Amino acid sequence: MPELDTLINYWKNTLFHQGYLMETTTQYLVAETIRQLDCLKTLYPDGRHAPDLPKPGGD
Repeated sequence: MPELDTLINYWKNTLFHQGYLMETTTQYLVAETIRQLDCLKTLYPDGRHAPDLPKPGGD
């Protein structure tokens, strides 16, 4: 998801490094959301939004 990569990198590079994100609760929540999106991107690099549930008896 190149758009997601771009957004995450923008926020990380411009705000995290400048120390802005921990100043308010809203900014903290934005930072936490970005962190979780980054984790999802790492876990599901093919762009799935959530893990597929295992099917009973396998595929």
